[in-house]
Amino acid sequence: VSTTNDSKQASSLSKHFAEMVILIRPTNFCTNLETLEDNKYMVHKEDEHSKAAEEEFDRLVHNLNSHQVTTLVFHQTHIQATDSVFPNNWFSTHNSEVVEGGLFILYPMKSKLRRLERNPLIIDLLKKRYKHFIDLTYLEEQGEYLESTGSLIFNYEEKTVYCSVSERASDKALDVFIEKFNAVLTEKFELIRFRSYDKENTLIYHTNCMMSVLDKYILLCKEIVCFCSSGSCNINSNSECRKNCEEKLNSILSKSKKEVVNLSYDELLGFSANCLNVRNSVNESKLIISKSGYLAMQKKNSEALAKIERDCDVIVTDLSNIEKIGGGSARCMVAEVF
Repeated sequence: VSTTNDSKQASSLSKHFAEMVILIRPTNFCTNLETLEDNKYMVHKEDEHSKAAEEEFDRLVHNLNSHQVTTLVFHQTHIQATDSVFPNNWFSTHNSEVVEGGLFILYPMKSKLRRLERNPLIIDLLKKRYKHFIDLTYLEEQGEYLESTGSLIFNYEEKTVYCSVSERASDKALDVFIEKFNAVLTEKFELIRFRSYDKENTLIYHTNCMMSVLDKYILLCKEIVCFCSSGSCNINSNSECRKNCEEKLNSILSKSKKEVVNLSYDELLGFSANCLNVRNSVNESKLIISKSGYLAMQKKNSEALAKIERDCDVIVTDLSNIEKIGGGSARCMVAEVF
């Protein structure tokens, strides 16, 4: 499914948005008990659900290709790596607009089973494509994790990277990342770190569940963002904390030239933030989002969604099985290749 406004030509995007994505076919897809511990989006299912997941995966690839988005599809390399369909958590790439010759980064992951997802074919391909390489996987031995663009949201135009600290994004790993990242950049990035809590006061496991940076917009569930130190307050019940955090967040966002779309908690649960803006082979702007994310936004933020649809074509795919069993959605399934 796609929504295209025929009265306009899809706007062009800068090179800060990828025109190629890597996807991994979920040939053995089921609940990962290790990630179930801190991913509240997941529903525990005992059975293997590869057929339904592959059907959703094929629809996504078909929809991307029909919009002339270049896709590189790889197969799952380990039967135990049941979350392989979410490749954006173990590597990221950055083009010559950010660092001369480009950059490829490998990240430390919390789940031992998920570390099996690192595909040697992909690693070899990307090492050859980019001049610079940073390997942060050694941090796993220290119990420090940072799960790539699941944890990190890059705003390339405004030289900012956002991260919601969690069990999968530690402060130490963030410190190491930003130091090594800025060391090779042509212009340094500012790191904005915070924490985000669900209604049960549990940390949101990945930043890309509650935030996304598009060409002209920042999608963000503002009500769950907290800048207090870990465990010092409960943003859900402490009105003073919420007020102070909201003021700080608004001050940060006011510096951006992008329009901020405040997502509701229902949109958070529906994966509305878990989307990705890319450009296709003719440089048109495309937004990749799941059906549940699109419908939640249509219900709660219809005016904002209509504005987004005027600026880009929205590629909508039903990913309900992958979302329920894997706890991730459209953005998690596509890893950018610049």
